[in-house]
Amino acid sequence: MKRDVVRLALAGLLTSTATAAAGDLTALATAVKSGGPAAAAAVARYRADVNTAEADGTTPLHWAAHAGDVAVVRALVQAGARPDAANRYGMTPLALASRSGNAAVLNLLFEGGATLAAADAALRDGQTALMLAARAGRADAVDTLLRHGATVDAADARTGATALMWAALDNRADAVRALARGGAAVNARAALTAFPHTPPGVIGDALEEGISYVGQTVLPKGGWTALMYAAREGAGEAVAALADTGADLNATDPDGATALSLAVINGHARVALVLLERGANPNIADRTGMTPLYAAVDLHTMQLGFGRPDPPPATIAGSVEMVKALLAHGANPNARLTTRVLKRVYTGGDGKLGTGATPYMRAARAGDVRLMKILLAGGADPSLTQDNGNSPLLLAAGLGYRGPIGGTEAMARDAIAFSLEQGADLNAVNAAGDTAVHVAATTNFAESGTAAGSLALVKFLVERGARLDVRNKQGRTALESVLRAKEHSADIAAFLRERSPAPADRAEALP
Repeated sequence: MKRDVVRLALAGLLTSTATAAAGDLTALATAVKSGGPAAAAAVARYRADVNTAEADGTTPLHWAAHAGDVAVVRALVQAGARPDAANRYGMTPLALASRSGNAAVLNLLFEGGATLAAADAALRDGQTALMLAARAGRADAVDTLLRHGATVDAADARTGATALMWAALDNRADAVRALARGGAAVNARAALTAFPHTPPGVIGDALEEGISYVGQTVLPKGGWTALMYAAREGAGEAVAALADTGADLNATDPDGATALSLAVINGHARVALVLLERGANPNIADRTGMTPLYAAVDLHTMQLGFGRPDPPPATIAGSVEMVKALLAHGANPNARLTTRVLKRVYTGGDGKLGTGATPYMRAARAGDVRLMKILLAGGADPSLTQDNGNSPLLLAAGLGYRGPIGGTEAMARDAIAFSLEQGADLNAVNAAGDTAVHVAATTNFAESGTAAGSLALVKFLVERGARLDVRNKQGRTALESVLRAKEHSADIAAFLRERSPAPADRAEALP
């Protein structure tokens, strides 16, 4: 407003021969932007040329359509304002009315000769007026555009997203239903992406086949449905509307993830429940073998990520509810990974939880006894091991431990004790021949204050009857493994030396 007043003053100062029409047009633009009852009257007073545009191509009709002022739009159209005028941003009055979801203004513009062809041609990246209306969420605006010939499944040029996908992203359930009534393909997919194959730029992980990054962020592969977008965003009303209008609840993306998986990994418990209640299959795994149940367990004790805060308490609490709901709807608690999970939410996954890992093992790795109990009650088999022989007890003892983000020494001790209650063999070995004492003595426990290993857990295991004479595939006892480690705890070495049943001469001779 202040800018327009200054413009009026300058127009009068520049020349005494300025035409009356120029002054009238500036006054008209100012009046239309101001709105109110006087704006419509100003159209009649300053109608010399209602189509004179500002420097960026914006006309009074643009401003009136943007404001949703029906009376002013009507007056401008009747005065001869061009309804298809586009400004430098590719916006026409019709596009602006679509963006605000104003069906009344849309009807007036169509009556005044506006065309969808002109509006859509002016928009950038292949967007359409229908997409703008879908994001606004007004069903009557969507219906109006469809009646005037809008192409319901037109896709933008950048991502291949349709109006239905835009409505789903913004949780516009009414628009979703209107588009579906208008014939939208509810299972249409966005375009596949073609980003350069680039490695992560933060932690320097090995290049993962088919994955590209910006920094540590995994770039999307595309190929998503509207339901997948809605699930990722936690758009519960849109998810329900899509399910009710025929969306495939079990469609998978290029990595094998379903809408249910995407809801879980993003912490949307309410959306996950909606999908389950509508009949989504909880046992569809992505290409790593990760099911929604594994993802929910993982979320409860999420490791430190790059470039994002820790999950909030509500999300952590919701992960427990998701685990319960998934089990109640038939999720298999013994489904196994085929490899480490995908690099999502800025993490590199867990290299120690690979082939053969189950949700129960993931809980044990973090000392998550609460979920171990829930999974056990849901049918988890505590005797299963990974392909490399790592058992829940070995994982709880420290194998793959990631410091206080994943759990504490007290949590690890409780998980070991719970595993023993379920019949776990305290002296079982993995494929490398390591026992629980081997891993507890050499794994880096950040909270213990030692360079490596947990004296508290080593003592706990020994008190429970762990043997110290077991040699791994390298021929080393737990003590010898400690002394061979690049960094080790002198306290753990002293305790093991004192408790070792045989003379420690061999260990003493080790470099």
